[in-house]
Amino acid sequence: MQHMFSDKSEKAKINEPKRIALKLAKPLPKLKLPKLKVPKLPKVPKLKVPKAPTMPT
Repeated sequence: MQHMFSDKSEKAKINEPKRIALKLAKPLPKLKLPKLKVPKLPKVPKLKVPKAPTMPT
């Protein structure tokens, strides 16, 4: 009985993180896409600003 319970508990523990990871993996990319675009947009003009004065200078 104890061995069977331990096997079930181990499988449940493995399934729980896998299910959580799958649930998190689905919303994570959706949240990461807009988050990455937000910092990339300000970074692009910031890089162009110093490059613009550097080129003519």
